[in-house]
Amino acid sequence: MFSISPFPYASLDVFQSSLTPPTDPRAYTSALRGFPLRLYSAHYNLLEMFPGFALAAALAQILAPNNQQIANLLGLHVLTKVAVYYPAYLLNISIVRGLSHLVATASVVNVCWLLATGAK
Repeated sequence: MFSISPFPYASLDVFQSSLTPPTDPRAYTSALRGFPLRLYSAHYNLLEMFPGFALAAALAQILAPNNQQIANLLGLHVLTKVAVYYPAYLLNISIVRGLSHLVATASVVNVCWLLATGAK
């Protein structure tokens, strides 16, 4: 099945003449191996981590908009996830991937802790 759009309900199937939603849009994921699987998994891990970061960033903007320590911790999270974690995931360097994930997650937890204890 070949489609010309990444959006499942707006895709045109070359072998069909109508716009129909695919019956199993992610069936190909079970066949992924190696680098394509790491790309897929790294992307979805970043998506899984985003709600916690977004909540911490929103609360920081509301509760402590001028706190430089909180802004630095949020920046540390983004830089660690994008510049260290993602490449380490793709290159399959597990110790670097694990440590960068720990640092990034700890920075978000630290932001939440600072906000909970009344940082201004």
